[in-house]
Amino acid sequence: MSSNTPVLEAVSAQAAADRLLRWWQDTSDPLAPGGWLSLVGEGAADGGQVLREVGAQVASSVLVDATERTAEELLGEVLAALPQPRRE
Repeated sequence: MSSNTPVLEAVSAQAAADRLLRWWQDTSDPLAPGGWLSLVGEGAADGGQVLREVGAQVASSVLVDATERTAEELLGEVLAALPQPRRE
């Protein structure tokens, strides 16, 4: 009987960020970027480091820490970080 449990592999935060970027940019994969990609780390800092690495490489990204924040607070921070449309 086969298992649906994925095989876990230990990689550095940089290697995980590189894989995440390749997955996101892979237009041949019908699940990317709309599918699921699971990143599992030894602690919260590992996942955060991967996201910081990705954010540093994707110019249009917005990274916010949602820890103990309301949806309204997060929305305000994201909107503040996005470029504002020019009014003429």
